[in-house]
Amino acid sequence: MRFKISTLYAFGLFFILSFFQFSAAQVILIPYRVGDRWGFADRHGKVLIQPKYDFVDRFYNDFARVEYNHKFGLIRKDGRMVLPPVYDNVYDVLEGRAAVELNNMWGFADVTGHLVVPPMYNEVRSYHEGLSAVRYGKLWGFINLKGDTVVPFTYSRVLSFNHGLAGVFKGGKGAFIDKNGNVITGFQYEGLPLRSEDTFADGLAAVELNGFWGFINTKGEIAIPPIFYEVGTFSEGLCSFKIGYKWG
Repeated sequence: MRFKISTLYAFGLFFILSFFQFSAAQVILIPYRVGDRWGFADRHGKVLIQPKYDFVDRFYNDFARVEYNHKFGLIRKDGRMVLPPVYDNVYDVLEGRAAVELNNMWGFADVTGHLVVPPMYNEVRSYHEGLSAVRYGKLWGFINLKGDTVVPFTYSRVLSFNHGLAGVFKGGKGAFIDKNGNVITGFQYEGLPLRSEDTFADGLAAVELNGFWGFINTKGEIAIPPIFYEVGTFSEGLCSFKIGYKWG
């Protein structure tokens, strides 16, 4: 009987602690201004993070960008500073990394505030599937979460990785590469999707060949021949298309 009571007590305690942890995680913090200072309050107006910043953004992935003395940093929901406001700009945290700008160059910091990739790139994009598209000079390549170059800087334009593949351009033609930098399709396309999130939606990516649009699969094979003037993006098995002056 003592074992059963102890077990029930432990279970009840675990449930209560879990409930309060869940409730704390669900607190919605809203930007709150007093005079010219910004902080955060809950939806009832209770101040949870004192207004001391020049400006704040809304929380995203449990972090918020804050501005102080014309510099940017990141804070957690409990108000703790993750990145001190010493950067010229800071992006949202994705895959445990936040892009940071210093003296017109970009790098990445992790959620402990450690500068993983020193600001050395002219342009960066948020990490997707463990890789970030970065520009050094005029050319683009990809780095991993440690900052190691995994795809050399050889491309004039790139899309972020989606479903293991990324669209890239070289010499005015587009292709898709894998995470090892292997070219899957050959550089033959005049056009690729404008947004990386549109590549391989429902397993298909739009490509333009000889002035017409079709779709390839993740193996680089033609799935729908390029016969359309324009196409949309697949969603739930359907996609809009244009032939002549008509859409279907």
